[in-house]
Amino acid sequence: HPDDAALALNLARVLVAMSEVTPADRARALRLAERGVRATGGGDARALDTLAAALAANGRLAEARAASG
Repeated sequence: HPDDAALALNLARVLVAMSEVTPADRARALRLAERGVRATGGGDARALDTLAAALAANGRLAEARAASG
């Protein structure tokens, strides 16, 4: 459902933007961003940007660069 993808992506963005992000928050943000990318078919720029932010927050910088295109 498209609303589920939007909700997952919004929550992922909030989690990575918080000033005090825990490792669990970063991991959850990544799972949500991956779910959002899958739900949007992998071609949605906003979803890929969210994934890139979540990957970067998890220290996966090379993957973040690749995801952001």
